[in-house]
Amino acid sequence: MYYVILSAIQAKGDATAALIVNISRQGLIYIPITLALGAVFEATGLVWAQPVTDVISLILAIFLYAKSENNKTPNQR
Repeated sequence: MYYVILSAIQAKGDATAALIVNISRQGLIYIPITLALGAVFEATGLVWAQPVTDVISLILAIFLYAKSENNKTPNQR
């Protein structure tokens, strides 16, 4: 679902939102989640870091897609 929504954002021409989602997934979300879950749950936390990152990234992508839909002018709908 993440990649489908990301592709939809890119196809709509919203390059800023697509860039935010792409950078956030690996840089801004994955690294802190890996460090936090690894510190709390050790090896199990490291295993769960990627799925948790994917869910958070999906929520971010859905939010940005909905925001870009709401920002359309009436002639674009």
